[in-house]
Formats: sequence, C-alpha cells, structure tokens
Amino acid sequence: MKKLILLTALLATGLAQAAPINSAQSHIGFTMKQLNVPVDGSFKNVSGTVTLDLKKPIA
Repeated sequence: MKKLILLTALLATGLAQAAPINSAQSHIGFTMKQLNVPVDGSFKNVSGTVTLDLKKPIA
C-alpha cells in the first residue's frame, strides 16, 4: 500500500517518468508446457528501463 501511495504521489508531481530496472533485485520467471508437462524457467540477468507516458498512463 505504501508503494502505491508513493507511486501516486510521484505521478502527481510528474517525477516518475523513467526508471532503470535494478538487475540485482530482479528476475523473470515463467512456466510453459512441453509434452503437456509444466516446465519452470527463469532469466536471472535482466536489464532495461521502465518508461511511463504521462499522456497515456493506461496504455
């Protein structure tokens, strides 16, 4: 809940427009089916930037 309030406050002031992904604390996990058997996988090295378009916040 605190994160939501902080995000709302940043959006209201226009400060939250782009943020880098912290690769030390991030990972991507997924589950797929191979021969109808669930197989888990993940990516540990993630990098990128999250960008927020204030003109289209829902998109």
